[in-house]
Amino acid sequence: VSFDGGSFVFNEAGADKDFRIEGDSNQNLFFADASTDRVGIGTDSPGADLEVSSAMGTLRLASTDGAVDDDQIISKIEFWTTDNQFTGSGEGIAAQISAISEHSTGDDYGLQFMTGTDATATEKVRITNVGRVGIGETDPDGVLHLKTTSGTTASALYIESTVTDSSPSIRFKND
Repeated sequence: VSFDGGSFVFNEAGADKDFRIEGDSNQNLFFADASTDRVGIGTDSPGADLEVSSAMGTLRLASTDGAVDDDQIISKIEFWTTDNQFTGSGEGIAAQISAISEHSTGDDYGLQFMTGTDATATEKVRITNVGRVGIGETDPDGVLHLKTTSGTTASALYIESTVTDSSPSIRFKND
């Protein structure tokens, strides 16, 4: 342990020594596995760079913004890349999933899925607070709303079957 101008450094020498913080009822409240360079919360054997392990397995992203606008991102998960071919700069956001407000009243929230580079990322899928899914549409009019944009050569719906002697199909049922 070293102290350098206001910060503590544990294991500065890089030895294979784990670091653990115990809680009142969890002996592995926080665990840093030096041999794998992984961090566990609630586990002493994290299987990924960060693993959260508990009866609920909950990870919370909390926004402290008290004023909500229409289509405001509340919290998000960014998928970052350091690929040298990416956007010419070698790094950036390749995709993201956001919790987004649907109204400025702050009582309806949906999920937004975006892909593309930092500057050109666009929304591809939206799931609204009432369960409507929009693909290419941010305000779906039905349970599933597919929309293609001008210049898009892809079909709005493509169904393929790889089963021998079978044709792809859509079935409609009215109860």
